[in-house]
Amino acid sequence: TAASERSEVEPGFLCSPTNGLKRYSAKNSQCKLLVYINKIIYGMEMNFPGAVVSFTERYLNHRRYKRNLKAHKAKKKNIFRELAEAILFALVVVIVIQSLFFELYVIPTGSMIPTIEIGTRAVMDKMSFGPEIIRDLFGTDVFRKPEHGEVIMFLNPDPSLKPMGPFERVLHKFLFIATLTLVDIDRDEYGNPRPRLLLKRVIGEGGERIRFRNGNAELLMRGESEWITESDLQKRLGLHYPVRRLLDPSKGQDTYSLEMMNYRIARERNPADREVSDLYRKKELGFYIPEDSFFPMGDNRDRSRDARVYGPVKLDNLLGKALIRVWPFKNGFTIE
Repeated sequence: TAASERSEVEPGFLCSPTNGLKRYSAKNSQCKLLVYINKIIYGMEMNFPGAVVSFTERYLNHRRYKRNLKAHKAKKKNIFRELAEAILFALVVVIVIQSLFFELYVIPTGSMIPTIEIGTRAVMDKMSFGPEIIRDLFGTDVFRKPEHGEVIMFLNPDPSLKPMGPFERVLHKFLFIATLTLVDIDRDEYGNPRPRLLLKRVIGEGGERIRFRNGNAELLMRGESEWITESDLQKRLGLHYPVRRLLDPSKGQDTYSLEMMNYRIARERNPADREVSDLYRKKELGFYIPEDSFFPMGDNRDRSRDARVYGPVKLDNLLGKALIRVWPFKNGFTIE
């Protein structure tokens, strides 16, 4: 009878209230569960409480099997894919940190010798003046203005530099970080890194005037009537940093003095040339540093292309303050 057929379910068959007996795979645990569900419904196995217990055990075993199978598949995941994902995640984290907090910078020139040698790996603190990405997005000003003697990093104000596009800038930073500063795709036609970022020392602040006598800086401080030399300013503020001179100004070797002499001769030869006269007057009387600017110079004074060439730098160009040396530690760990 139909009742007896339903009571004796062979291991290879599944009871179906609508279609009768159907073949199923013995490996399919879901079909096995349906067998017991069918038996419970028709009351053909044990008593009802026992059937519920049996069904619950089977269901829990089924869940445990699925969970173990998932864990087994996870273990068999490609180790190289896991490694690639970990590296990619680490790079994203580093890029975020470098954009907002700290940035690793390789010193490309000798303009800061002896304070910082060529090739030094230095960390810049971007929170000192505020991350430039935050300032650009929200149109905010720098957190504070740079002070005398601070070693700072800023964007090169030279307008002749070709600007980088957004994709090129992101790719450049990604490769630079991923290769531990070994790969720099931003190079000129001669293969040299383009000087987009500069590292100099703040000599003059906004609202001051600065001039040069025999290549040595003199400042007219805010609210004062007499010029003060850079060495006297260091004593007044308790600063200690070296100023390297390769040329002897007393022998007419100073390049700035020679430039001044050339301007003076050109002005005497052609007094009607207003451009030459204005340049000579500016260099003779000194630069006025606007409130929204600063005047950076390299410690290696006779081998530094700095604000003496391109003038005061806008605060918007500020990127960070030099914090520590990563390598080498020739002149100590901190940068002052």
